[in-house]
Amino acid sequence: MAYISGGVAGIKSSIKGKIEDQINSSLAGAFIRATGGSEDQIAFVSDIMSFMRGKMQEKQVKARANTMSMSNPLRSIENMVSKTYNKLNQW
Repeated sequence: MAYISGGVAGIKSSIKGKIEDQINSSLAGAFIRATGGSEDQIAFVSDIMSFMRGKMQEKQVKARANTMSMSNPLRSIENMVSKTYNKLNQW
């Protein structure tokens, strides 16, 4: 679906996600095999790693949205407009 609707950004995002999933699986596999675990445990740890990576990215996006930048005033204006719009929608 990303290939059809997202254009180049969708393709990059899809490829990045696949690469990150493969890295998570490889790291989880190496760790679990070293400790004598099973394939089910590898899948479980890989899912946990993907979840935590997603949470870290979410925190980064939220932190970036809350910053006022002197070096990037356009982002600051965008953040202010976005926050104002969100508050007006809540009313």
